Amino acid sequence: MKRLFPCLILAPILLSCSLAPDPSSSGTPSSEQASFEPALDSLPSSSQPSSSSEAPSSEGSSSAASSLAPEAGEDIFYSSSFREGGEDSSSSAPGNFYLWSGYGCGGEAKILEKEGGVYSFSYKASTNWWSVQLFYQAPYAEEGEELSISFPFCSDVDGAITINGSTLSCKAGEWGVYESKGPVRKNSQGYLSTLSLQLGVESPFSCLSGSLFRFKAPRISSSSPYHRVDFLVDGKNVKSLPVKEGKKAVPPSDPIAPSGKHFAGWYEGEARFDGDAPIFATHSYSARFASGEGSLPSYVPEGYSLSWSDEFSGSALDPSSWECQKGIGQDVGLWEWGNQEKQYYKAENATVRDGRLRIEAKREDTSYGSSSYRYTSARIRSAGKVSFAHGYVEARISLPEGRGLWPAFWMLPEGSFEGKGWPYSGEIDIMEARGRLPYQTSSALHCSLNGGNEDRCLTSVHDLSSSFSSFHTYSVLWEENRMVFSVDGTSHLEVSRSEWMGGY
Repeated sequence: MKRLFPCLILAPILLSCSLAPDPSSSGTPSSEQASFEPALDSLPSSSQPSSSSEAPSSEGSSSAASSLAPEAGEDIFYSSSFREGGEDSSSSAPGNFYLWSGYGCGGEAKILEKEGGVYSFSYKASTNWWSVQLFYQAPYAEEGEELSISFPFCSDVDGAITINGSTLSCKAGEWGVYESKGPVRKNSQGYLSTLSLQLGVESPFSCLSGSLFRFKAPRISSSSPYHRVDFLVDGKNVKSLPVKEGKKAVPPSDPIAPSGKHFAGWYEGEARFDGDAPIFATHSYSARFASGEGSLPSYVPEGYSLSWSDEFSGSALDPSSWECQKGIGQDVGLWEWGNQEKQYYKAENATVRDGRLRIEAKREDTSYGSSSYRYTSARIRSAGKVSFAHGYVEARISLPEGRGLWPAFWMLPEGSFEGKGWPYSGEIDIMEARGRLPYQTSSALHCSLNGGNEDRCLTSVHDLSSSFSSFHTYSVLWEENRMVFSVDGTSHLEVSRSEWMGGY
C-alpha cells in the first residue's frame, strides 16, 4: 500500500470540541451529521490582561447618571449570552456580554444565574484597574456611528466603577444609570467597544471590597437605520435581531425536522431567506418543512462509491465505529492535549438523537489529580475501528459561535512514523474553526519528514458565505499524489506530493 506522505499511513477520524486559549484542530465521515452545541454560558478562560479602554480618568460624570439621555429609536441591543473569558475584549462576539477577570493581577469573577431580567456576577477585584472587566459590543457597530446608551447597574457596596473611561460613583444596593451619546471609537488596542466597564479602579472610592455586581440590558439606539429580522419555528420566535441597513442577517442553526420530514429553509410567504442578501426592511421568516427525508447536494467526485458512513440514526454512538476519549490527554502522554486546553473530556457530552451527533461543551467543574477544570466537552475517534488510505471523506457539520471554542474534524495516522506516534507522525485537519470567527474555517496539513519536531505545515483559511452555525459540508479528497480540501464543494486548498516534499 502506497502512502501519500511518509508520516501518514492509515487515517482514522476524530471529532472534538476543545476549549483553548487559541484555537486550532478537526474531523468526521461520509455524509454524517455532527452538531456542536455548547451550553450558552460555556467559554474558557485564559491569558493576558487587556482592556477595551484607556486607563480610567477621574474626569466625566461623578454620579451614576450623566445628563445625556438616549434618543428615542429602535433598541438595537441584543445578547445571545453572558460569557466568561480571559484573553482580550477583541475576542468577544458582538451581541454578547463578556466578563473578563485578569489573570496575574488578582482579579476573580464568576457569572451567576440571570433572574428577572437582571444579569449578575460575583467578583473580587484588585488595585489593578483592569482586574475585573465587563464588555459589550453592539452588532454591526462601525467607527463614527452615533450611539445613545442607557445602562442600569447596581453594586453591593459604596464605591466607584469606570464605564467607557469615566469614573462613576455607586451607592450600595441602589440602581444607577450610565447614559451617554457619541460616536463609536476604537480603543487604544484598535478595537471597537460599545460598553467597557472596570471594577478594579485605583481610587479610594473603588469597589475593591465588593462581591456582587448586577446590571440590566442596556438600551442602545443608533443614528444609522436598523431593521428587525425574526426567525420562527412553529410560531415560536427562536432568534430576533436588529440588522443594520445594508448588512446581512445570520440565521439560527437549522431546526430539527419532525419525523418523516426535512428542513426546507426559512420563508417569508413564498420568499426564501437568502443569507447573502443585504437587509433593507423588517422581515419575519418561518421554518418550512417538507415531506420526505430530503436530498442534499452531492460533492462526491466521479468514480467513487460509498465504503463506510454513519448517519447517527440510532440512540447512541456505534461502538464498532467510534470511541470516546476521556480526560485531559494523560493516557496518550500529552497533558492537556499539548495545547493547554481548558476542558475535561467526558463520554456523556457526546449524544445521538434525531439523526445527529451532538458534542456539547458545558460549564461544569471537574478535576484530575491535583488539577481542576471548569469545562467539559467530548472528543470521539475511529482509531482501531475505521481507517483508510486514500479516498474521499466528508461531513455535514454545524458549529457553535463563541470565544474560546475550538471545534475540529481531523484525521491522525493509525500507525507511527519511525516508531514515533502523533504529533511526529502527522495530522490532516479537514476543518478547524475558531468560535469567535463564525465566517471562517481552515484546513491544514502537519508532519515531520525526519522523525523529529514538525517541519512541514500548510494551512488555508476559507471564508464562508453564511455563518458556520448553519450546516456546511467539509471534505478532503486524498489521492496518491495530491490532497484537495473543500467546503460545500468549493476547493480552497490543493497540495501535490511533489510540492509538499519540496517544502513550505
